[in-house]
Amino acid sequence: MVLMMSRTLSRGCTALCVGGGGGGGGRTGIRPIASSLLSSRTTVMQQTSEATRELEKTVQEQLSSIDNADALDQTTELFTNTVANRPWEALFTSLAASETFRSSVWAKETIKMDQVPAFDSFVTDCFTMSDIERHVEEYPSSYAAQGALSPDGNGGWFMKRVGTAQAADAPTKFADLQKSLTEGTCVLNSAGAYISPLATVSLAVLEALQLPVGLNLYITAPNMQTSAPPHTDKQDVFVLQAQGSKHWRVYNPPPPPKKGEGNPFL
Repeated sequence: MVLMMSRTLSRGCTALCVGGGGGGGGRTGIRPIASSLLSSRTTVMQQTSEATRELEKTVQEQLSSIDNADALDQTTELFTNTVANRPWEALFTSLAASETFRSSVWAKETIKMDQVPAFDSFVTDCFTMSDIERHVEEYPSSYAAQGALSPDGNGGWFMKRVGTAQAADAPTKFADLQKSLTEGTCVLNSAGAYISPLATVSLAVLEALQLPVGLNLYITAPNMQTSAPPHTDKQDVFVLQAQGSKHWRVYNPPPPPKKGEGNPFL
């Protein structure tokens, strides 16, 4: 399940992927989707589904009743348990409380929600390049990566190191990030565990769904032809377009590979 909240054009952008994409600094590639599956086994998401419209109405009503000011500026609130009154908590709580979401969407369908005006008040421009420049040194350089197409030509994606720092705990430098962005999308896996404002979003999902969560930050420069190749994630993902815009193409997941019959613990 992917919850899409985005604009569709092709400017540079930052995107928050909540629940997706591997833990801190893993270098394993993303499993590519075979081209035959893209054409014969997948279907572009249905944006006009009844379930999507119902969820959009539910979320909009919930968000309209709270204060959206300074949605990510909540360091004090994180320790006083008042973050629940803020829009991130309201967003994910309203989804978790929805029977439609739980029974028809979660782990079953891909939906795109673009008819929720309240998103503009706290999702749009919630974490920009200026914020990245301000906070990027909170993130270990050993985990910062830049995506590149697999050299074997099979369509996969692998991660290259951002910067040349040797120490595992050395901070990521904004200049190194900018340099890597000229070559492809940069990925800060588990950014919610290191970058303080993004912890707000992670905590909101954790409190609402009572499930483990990881928040990754994806950064793409303007005029980049491809942000990431077609691929499939193994977990449910919420995608929020935080700044800029790009064209998203989202498919229903391909069938899972055949599982082995042996005991994996032997």
